[in-house]
Amino acid sequence: MRFQTLLRYLDLAGQIIMLFPLLGGIGDAPGSGLLTYFTLGSWQVLSFLIHRFAGGPGRAQRSAYGQVLSTLVICTMAGLSALGLQQFFSSSFSTAGQILEHLAQIILYPVTTALILGTPVMAIWYFIIGVAELRNEHAALRHRREIHWKL
Repeated sequence: MRFQTLLRYLDLAGQIIMLFPLLGGIGDAPGSGLLTYFTLGSWQVLSFLIHRFAGGPGRAQRSAYGQVLSTLVICTMAGLSALGLQQFFSSSFSTAGQILEHLAQIILYPVTTALILGTPVMAIWYFIIGVAELRNEHAALRHRREIHWKL
């Protein structure tokens, strides 16, 4: 079994295992559903980075997922930076602090809303990407076996 195929199997199995607490209603303790939510998201981001840097063949869907992920990370960091600068400048320069506070609100509110509403969609999208890539690998392997038997 190739390394990429094994990686995809482990990735999908890990996502399914991490989804059980969220689906099973184990979230009796406060915040356990949120913890599972962030754990699954972290698993998917780490998996994306491993696939990206493991040298596997680039797929269009995985590249599109990476672009959306990068955009969300950059926008979040820009909003948090503006918020941090606002805290720094608010004591010294009231006008600069107010401008940065408005900038942080303009950036952070839409990004936070996109993260809250969009991350479940991104999680499902990433799972579908993994299943599709695994299915394509199996189809290619089956095709190679058929060619081998014909020779």
